[in-house]
Amino acid sequence: MADLSMDGLATGMATGDIISQILNAEYGTKLQNLSKEKSNLETEKDAWRDVNSRIGNLENKMADLRLSSTFDSNKTTSSSEDVADATATTAADASSYTLDISQLAKKHRVASAQQVDSTSDLGLNGGNSGSFTIELDGTSKSFNVSIDGTESLNDVRDAINNASGNDDGNGNKLVESSVVDNTLIIEGVNTGTNNMLSFQDPDNILDNDGTNDLGFDLDINGNVNAASELQVAQDAQFSVNGLAVTRSSNQGLDDVVNEVTFNLKTTGTTTIEVSKDIDKATSAIQEFVDQYNSVQSFIGKKLDYNQETGEAGALQGSGTLMRLQSKLRQMVTNSVDNNSDYDQLAMVGIEINRNGAMEFDSNKFKESIADKPNEVKKLFNADTDEGDSFNGIATKVDGYLDLLVQSNTGVIPEKVDSYEIMVENVDEQIDSVNDNLEQERERLQSEFTAMETAISKMNSQMSWMQSQLASLGGSASSISSML
Repeated sequence: MADLSMDGLATGMATGDIISQILNAEYGTKLQNLSKEKSNLETEKDAWRDVNSRIGNLENKMADLRLSSTFDSNKTTSSSEDVADATATTAADASSYTLDISQLAKKHRVASAQQVDSTSDLGLNGGNSGSFTIELDGTSKSFNVSIDGTESLNDVRDAINNASGNDDGNGNKLVESSVVDNTLIIEGVNTGTNNMLSFQDPDNILDNDGTNDLGFDLDINGNVNAASELQVAQDAQFSVNGLAVTRSSNQGLDDVVNEVTFNLKTTGTTTIEVSKDIDKATSAIQEFVDQYNSVQSFIGKKLDYNQETGEAGALQGSGTLMRLQSKLRQMVTNSVDNNSDYDQLAMVGIEINRNGAMEFDSNKFKESIADKPNEVKKLFNADTDEGDSFNGIATKVDGYLDLLVQSNTGVIPEKVDSYEIMVENVDEQIDSVNDNLEQERERLQSEFTAMETAISKMNSQMSWMQSQLASLGGSASSISSML
């Protein structure tokens, strides 16, 4: 109990320093060793976490190489991207398509008469409630818009946009309305003549009939006359290799050529080429090679020991990590039993050099996949679970990596968990040593305080005796002089 310490008041000794030296001699080395042990464990744990992260990234690259789409994808090129472009599925045939676009599909857009402002009550239908219906010709879609007769131009716009039936069933509006220069604009969301607007207006809310209305010019059937049309609805008209085609939309035209989708942008002519996308597979393999080298390089550094400097990697001597490194190298260099010319990565331009790094000859790979695309694909992604006679390299490696990094059950996560337990154990030991140290500190302080108290008391008694003796000495001198 430090607050009771007299700290050498009686003896002149620096008792606080003496106690610290005693405690340091008994506990200092223990705490230093435990602290060093904890630091080393945390360094090793962090190193395993980094290994886990890099192997997880490698697993992602291997997963890409297991996808047939990585090897079977098609690409499209357009001679005039500003005229049209296209996409193609893996099932599309390699071919060429010349598109001559004479007309793009357009939305139907109509306008009311201009009003004085957009916020004043228009007195529609003589101030009485009513409704009108907006129809999309060529479809079975329509919806009602109700008013109470006190709406402004802005209110009518909102009533159209928020009408419960103004929905195609997939969360998309059928019609959009806006106010521009005190004029109500109504337009179909979709292009094409099938989406031409017409109106049923029994209360004459829209039709220009000389009463309180919005001034749309409609015929007796509710069709919009030219005076109120800002843009006429029209279909896209184009030809593909000379064959005339009409569609209601410009985008996502996937029913013209099997497995090919065209996107029209403007009038003009362009040629769309569909061909195998070898670059996609090449890029995926390059990413795998780069990540493999990153993993092996990182593992090598963690296992390394520099004899000149005496510095060791955080996981130097780890048998688990050495086996992992060796197993991974073995798996990417072994052949697969596929009775093919392409049964090993080296056959398609992927080799391990004398320094252990993976090298990729992209030209050799492109030649291989152009020669026998299916055999090259199976070299990577064959899977006995899916009916193949063997497992491809990506399938094997991906399965092995999953065993290493799978959450909770993977070899590396379990390794990290074991380090966390060891760190917790060291923390408990540190706490125990600190508890013992504090108890010993209190005991020593109590003993030194007792010693100081005793010496102080003894000093006090000695001073009293000296004063008494001095007093007695003075009295004897007086008596002697009187005699």
